[in-house]
Amino acid sequence: MKDKNRMSGPGFEERVERRIERFLAKTRPSRLARVAYRLRPEMVARFAFQARMLEAVEAAVRKTIDRHGVLQITRPAYLAFGREVYGLWRRYSGVTLERELAIARNKWACRSLEPWLLEQVQAAVLAAAEAEPAEPKP
Repeated sequence: MKDKNRMSGPGFEERVERRIERFLAKTRPSRLARVAYRLRPEMVARFAFQARMLEAVEAAVRKTIDRHGVLQITRPAYLAFGREVYGLWRRYSGVTLERELAIARNKWACRSLEPWLLEQVQAAVLAAAEAEPAEPKP
């Protein structure tokens, strides 16, 4: 009969030690520095792209809510909704995106934001996101 306790048995301690050694080897500061140095240009390019996209999304949200005279106290909530819409747009597409957007609108409407304005903010964010060029590929 097999030993159901996987925390013991022949070779258990050796396997654990081997895992620890491999982890320590791949997380040596000198190795991490080399990897980070090699990846840095791509990381900077991706960050710059996302910073531009987020600024375009937030500008679209501000323009939409400014047109409707949204109270200052609710502006952060509409901006957070816009960021969430952008994040969903990056992750999903098609029917799944539509479902996730409906869930997000419902969530923010339950937080006392205007449903009709949430729809306009969503449309503005999606238009801004789709107007930007595609993310740079490595």
